Amino acid sequence: MDKESPCWKSTNGTLPPCAGGTTALEKALRGYANEKTPTVIVHVVGSTFDSLGEAYDFYNLYLWEKGFGIRYSKSRLNVERTKCMQEIVCGCSGVPKRSNTRTCRCRCPAMIRLLRTNDNGWYISEHRASHNHSLTENCSEKLYWPSHRHIDIYTRDVVKQLRENNISIGKVYNIIGSFFSAMSNVPFSKRALRGLCGQISREQVDDDVRKTMEVFAELGAKDSGLYYRVQPDEDNRIRNLLWSTGASRSQYHFFGDAITFDTTYRTNM
Repeated sequence: MDKESPCWKSTNGTLPPCAGGTTALEKALRGYANEKTPTVIVHVVGSTFDSLGEAYDFYNLYLWEKGFGIRYSKSRLNVERTKCMQEIVCGCSGVPKRSNTRTCRCRCPAMIRLLRTNDNGWYISEHRASHNHSLTENCSEKLYWPSHRHIDIYTRDVVKQLRENNISIGKVYNIIGSFFSAMSNVPFSKRALRGLCGQISREQVDDDVRKTMEVFAELGAKDSGLYYRVQPDEDNRIRNLLWSTGASRSQYHFFGDAITFDTTYRTNM
């Protein structure tokens, strides 16, 4: 690959992206359409990526077809203390950290070595495809590789939309399964989905606080009698929140002997 070619420039650095550039995944798909190969994803030494994450996801697609898992391994920093080399190895690479323990590590040599380009991108400088162990054949077994517990950004968006509409985790998993024609083809486990839903819930809680403060500011501009107080905990998170509109305070003044509380918030979650 000619590194001086204008279409070789990465979009991750300070240089503008090239309009004619194509990603490694797009090249792989086009190559498979033109000439059928044993796998859709084919690793070619010299393939470029905008980030390590893109390279990892590309390799992860390849290993899903082949039937093994990967993980990050050795890396190296340059004189500017910036990462300039990263190895992504087979999940069976290396030796057990402790003796007399069950492990899949058997010194497997399969790996790719990535080097940083001049424009802060990455390219494959070495690819070892051979394994010294049997590969996983069916989808249900592939899900046990840690690298396959990753859920892509598009599926995350679908899950987020479903959870925002109070769809249960079980139904969400069934809906995702319908996208892949069968539950056995879903490229992640239900446990991974449950972890993602927990993360989404925590993010929504933080966003709810921001939206609540915005609502109070908007109501306060229209209602001079609005009263609210926030009680934080030791970690500066909201512990208690009390508010009352001007109309409610006026009604309490005249009908103070009748008070109601709404205790049904989030009871159907």
